[in-house]
Amino acid sequence: MDQRKTRYHVVVVIEKGIAAPNIMLDFASAFEELGHSVFLIDFRLLETMASDEEKITYFENIRKELKQFEPDFAVGYGNSVFISLPPNDPERHFFEELNLDYVSLFFDNPLLTGFISSMLTLHSPRYTVFIWDRNHLAEFRKQHKKEAFYLPLATNPKIFQPLASEPEFEADVGFIGSVSTTADYDLERTQNGWHEWLISFARNIVDEVRRHPGVTVTEIIHTFRDGFPDETRKALDDFSRRDDYTSFILSIYDEIGARDRMDAIRLLPDDLRVHVYGGPGWNRLSKPGLHLKGPVDYHRTAPLVYNSARINLNVTGSQLSAAVNQRVFDVAACGAFLLTDYRTALDELFDVGREVACYRNLNELNQLTDYYRSHPDLRLEIAARGRERVLAEHTYCHRAQRIIDLFQYRASY
Repeated sequence: MDQRKTRYHVVVVIEKGIAAPNIMLDFASAFEELGHSVFLIDFRLLETMASDEEKITYFENIRKELKQFEPDFAVGYGNSVFISLPPNDPERHFFEELNLDYVSLFFDNPLLTGFISSMLTLHSPRYTVFIWDRNHLAEFRKQHKKEAFYLPLATNPKIFQPLASEPEFEADVGFIGSVSTTADYDLERTQNGWHEWLISFARNIVDEVRRHPGVTVTEIIHTFRDGFPDETRKALDDFSRRDDYTSFILSIYDEIGARDRMDAIRLLPDDLRVHVYGGPGWNRLSKPGLHLKGPVDYHRTAPLVYNSARINLNVTGSQLSAAVNQRVFDVAACGAFLLTDYRTALDELFDVGREVACYRNLNELNQLTDYYRSHPDLRLEIAARGRERVLAEHTYCHRAQRIIDLFQYRASY
């Protein structure tokens, strides 16, 4: 690439999912706002194609359009950039065949077997990895001997901005997020054919991670592993290289997240009006003042929820041992008040206590909720400072520029 280049042609890959499409559409908007040209490859269209012939034609058309577009690099969520051409030939990688640099933005754990097994070009000089969690970043570098870069999540301030409160969404506490419909994880794992030792192992991991927020599941597994007999260690090592190991880890994440979120909402003061927006898993929870709502549209309705709640609660998913999620940035961008659980990334992203409020355990959550509901002026001050910080440092334009900076840096050598 020409080191004097200031305007890039960027391919943005969109895939199906809950968070992934919104994040990548926000990145696409950010690149365009910075003055770059964007070409979207929307994998969601593949779901409508019944035959390999249709998919082959789809990729042939994309190839022709990209030739005219003259892209500089492609960027996608996680493994979406690992495009095996139809009919799923693992030896043919789309962007490698085009001699095009490509970037993965990992906003999930990049160490899951299901991700790694598809990284056929992991050490290709054309492939760059960005990871949002510093703990996962360190583990990735150590495990795969590959450079990777830190890139936190962010917000789109054109969508998340101060709005008038809507009576429909007004609440003392608002929370957006689903929990699993699973009521008995041990039973579900038994029904899925898990061995008893694996069920017991998962139960111990869940309990240990919940006792030590901020410690990764991988770290806990390694701690337990060191105390196992040789035969058990070998069985675990063999299992960790299989694709179904991903299902094992995701089940653990699922249980930790459900229990953390359920406990947080359950232990809020009973005299509060609490709105929870999420799926049917919340139907298992009942308490005074709790109003269960359905899922909300991320770009259309979430900003209204954030602007209408006196306190917006955040309970971070267990995949994020150090990082913070979108909600932290989105709520702040709205100029709304956020009370979040603590992650170490908060200390580098915000002035904790002045720009964002956080709790470190459920007792503190209860106390702080009670305190902040009776101090509306303080809520407004913290929210205003949080918005200033986000607009100055934590928009998707800032993150997109970080990616551009890397390519400009490389081009200069």
